[in-house]
Amino acid sequence: VLLSTWSANNSKGPYIFDRGDGNDSSWLGDSDLNQAIGITSANATVLEFDFIPLTNFLSFEYLFASNEYKDESPCQYSDGFAFLIKQNIPNATYTNLAIIPGTTTPVSSISIHPTTPLGTCTAVNANYYNGNNTFSSPINYAGQTIAMTAQSAVIAGTSYHIKLVIADDKNQYYDSAVFLKAGS
Repeated sequence: VLLSTWSANNSKGPYIFDRGDGNDSSWLGDSDLNQAIGITSANATVLEFDFIPLTNFLSFEYLFASNEYKDESPCQYSDGFAFLIKQNIPNATYTNLAIIPGTTTPVSSISIHPTTPLGTCTAVNANYYNGNNTFSSPINYAGQTIAMTAQSAVIAGTSYHIKLVIADDKNQYYDSAVFLKAGS
């Protein structure tokens, strides 16, 4: 499954730098994502559904890819992704499962990146960064994280609501995507 802040067709490789094609005035952001990761989103793409787990554990593998890994952008913009879950009960609040392992830090282009080419922005959680893409890459994004896992204990037989959401931060250019592993 691919969720992107631009056309899904634009996500196919090879990597060819493109500023993007979103529209931040008509393609709205998402207030739950804004709250979960602290951005002002535009061009949000959402997949949400209710489900009842059969086991006591939930796990999805994904990778976050972005054109914000180009140049000095990782310290200027924070496109991001949230894997939100809550029980289907009144006043339940979301928990974001798309976090850097062992932390509560949301996955984004600001929270995971290498040192930028001009060196104005030092690396942050670079061990979760999988490198910059080239003209032979299978996806059309400047770079991506390693495969990561969103996971949580759940209560079997209890109804939950899941919301997967990705969006641009503040501007519609330098698009991002999340790739969800099939069968995870």
